Amino acid sequence: MTMSLSLAAASPGAWGEALPAMGLLVALVAIGAFLLWRVRRTLRGRHQTGIPFTLAELRALRDRGDLSQEEYERTHKSMVDAVREDSEQDAKDR
Repeated sequence: MTMSLSLAAASPGAWGEALPAMGLLVALVAIGAFLLWRVRRTLRGRHQTGIPFTLAELRALRDRGDLSQEEYERTHKSMVDAVREDSEQDAKDR
């Protein structure tokens, strides 16, 4: 409020000098908010898959005998399905 009073009391050209700076500030805040929204959305999407490891690590578990062939196939299918669903959702979002 004091800024508007001091600008009102200043010369009429003061608004002309302050307006571009205020517009730039508003634009920077809007761009920052948009970037923050995109980053949060991207990070949230990565955590929704629930895939804690890669297919190579899954194969290694099977090869070591930590997973049976049936467990491997079931987990492999669910991982591939989750990635496919994420890809389809990303395509819809574009």
